[in-house]
Amino acid sequence: MKHTNQALGALLMLAMFSGQVNAQPGNAREPIGPSPYEVVSLWHKPFAEEGFAFGGASGVYAESPDRIFLAQRGETVLPYPIPDDFLGFAGDMGLNVLQAVDRRVWNNCLYT
Repeated sequence: MKHTNQALGALLMLAMFSGQVNAQPGNAREPIGPSPYEVVSLWHKPFAEEGFAFGGASGVYAESPDRIFLAQRGETVLPYPIPDDFLGFAGDMGLNVLQAVDRRVWNNCLYT
């Protein structure tokens, strides 16, 4: 009987807690208001040597509009030949830099 009461009490507490969790508001599904930021497409300038591209980005810090730090996981070796209209990042060529670990080199990255 004692174990039954404990189990019933635990079940009751779980039911009360799950109701509170379900009542939490979700993420907005559309814009909430105007953005304070101006989007600049293709703002980044490739810094890698020819045949390489940005690695997987793990963080971005905008110190000022003209100084942006990009934390990345090394660089990615690109397949040859590189198309003339290449935009400077591996995803433009259909590469997933997180899965193509055989193409990763540890240049221009942050170690923590």
